[in-house]
Parts: sequence; structure tokens; C-alpha cells
Amino acid sequence: MSTVARFVGLDVHKDSIAMAVAEEGREAARDLGSLAHDVPALRRRLQRLGPPEELLIGYEAGPTGYGLCRKLREQGYACEVLAPSRLPHRPADRVKTDRLDARRLALALRAGDLSTVVVPDVGTEALRDLSRTRDDAKRAERSTRHQLDKDLLRHDRRYPGRTLWTGLHMTWIAQQHFEQPAQEQALLEMRAAVIESTARVTRLSAAIAEHAPASAAPASCAALSGPSASRSRRAPPPEVQGRRRPGPDRGNLAGCYGPRPARRPPLDRGSPTTDLRTCGTQPAHIRLLTVATRPAVRRPLAPATTQGRSNPMT
Repeated sequence: MSTVARFVGLDVHKDSIAMAVAEEGREAARDLGSLAHDVPALRRRLQRLGPPEELLIGYEAGPTGYGLCRKLREQGYACEVLAPSRLPHRPADRVKTDRLDARRLALALRAGDLSTVVVPDVGTEALRDLSRTRDDAKRAERSTRHQLDKDLLRHDRRYPGRTLWTGLHMTWIAQQHFEQPAQEQALLEMRAAVIESTARVTRLSAAIAEHAPASAAPASCAALSGPSASRSRRAPPPEVQGRRRPGPDRGNLAGCYGPRPARRPPLDRGSPTTDLRTCGTQPAHIRLLTVATRPAVRRPLAPATTQGRSNPMT
């Protein structure tokens, strides 16, 4: 039987935290005011509500990350990060303030109608940051290549080969010159930007392959260095030819981005954890590293044990 007696909703922002608490039963949630985004001050405020084992704390996932949740868990509090897309909303709730959001979170925590986000460990979050940095570098590489290619096309310089951005293509670009010094300088700068962006993507791909978990396939990690790795297809090994290939390995790099929840009917109250399918919306280099991992969302909170409560949201 649950020992949780109070449900604390936090509306967390960069500089402030709005607090509200809902007592066990059917009473309305009450405001606890706002305070600066300071963990010691928050802990002192929580100590007034009772011991850690009697509190369940929750806040929405957002730009502040998971640091607050980790610190509260280290101090013995049960803290959950909640999926914003799964929060219940009434059609009449048109007013949105920090204190109202905190009260709604507290009521939803008491009702058990929320889905939590799996808080990654520090290593997984670090690998996620590295992978996102590579995404940014890849987008920058595409942008610089596009600028250089269209600049040459605007001056009627067409590459005679078939495949762009190979060694031969870069050699051909290095042989292009303009009579006007300003145009020549612009070409040199764009070419240097392409070379630097490509080198940055290569460095980050090697870093991901180095820090990837052991369950990620080495061949997939090595494929990150190729610009057309996402389009490459290799014949299956002899032992799997003629039958269905095994599914992706679980427990590896999908935590870097988190699997996207599939479209499914709403969860029933008290239903077991719903499994997730990883949709094909992750970047190609993450899919190469077999992106399936443990579910990142849609883990429903168990409703608090209450006798004779018909509508816990009231």
C-alpha cells in the first residue's frame, strides 16, 4: 500500500519554481508560492510538508533538463519528470499561469493520470549531447555545401562528374578561379567552410563510435564516417539468408534521442507499462546504431491508494 500522503507539483523555470500541493483525498490543491530556482531552498520548503517518503514530486520535462530530478532523488525524494504531451487538459482551462500549472500537476499526480519520462543516467545524457552536436554539424555541413554548389552554378561552373563531394569533386573545386578578387575570396571562404564542416562531422562521428555502448554494432559505428552511410545496404550474412533477419539489439543508443511513442489508444487506469515502438524519425546515424532502447515515455504512474474516491481531479 502506498505511503504517499502529499503530491507536490512544480512548475520549473530557469530562475523560479512555482509549487503546489494536493493532499490525499478530494481537497483542492493549494499554492505554496514561488521561490528561486535553488535546490537547498526547495528542500527546506519540502521539509515543511513532511518526510521524503510521504511526498511524490513531479514537474514537466523542459529546457531545465533532469538535474533537479537527480538532486531530489539523491536526497531521498520520489521525483518524476512528466511528459508534457500527456498532461490532461480541460477544454475550459484557457488561463495559464505558473501557479495554475503547478496546481494542475499536483492534482494530476494525485489522480495517477500522468506519464513519466525515464531520466537517463549521466553517461547516456552525455552521449545524447554528443549525438545532437553531430546533428547540428551535419546540418551546417549541408548548408555550406549548398552555398558553395549554388555559387558555382550561378557562375556557370558545372562539375562534369557524377558524384558530388568526393575527393575528385573537391579537387575540381580547388581548380576553379575567378578574375575578380572579391569573387575569388568568396570562393576560398566557402570552400574552407565546407572543408571545416566536413572535418567536424568526421571528428564527431568518430567520437560517437568511440563512446557508444558495447551493444552497438562496430560496423554500424564505423559507417558513421561515410557521407552516404544511411543509403548503404549490405547483403545479410550467410547464417540469416533466406529467413527473416533478427530485430535490433535493445539497450543501446536510442536513449540518445528517445524512441517516439507510437499512436495507440489511451492507457487505462492501472494498466501495465505500455511497450513502445521506435519510429523511423531519428537521424540516420542514430538508426545505424540500432536505436531501440527501453521505453522513454508512457510509463503511467500508479494511482494512489484511496478509499471511496470517485473523481480525484476535483
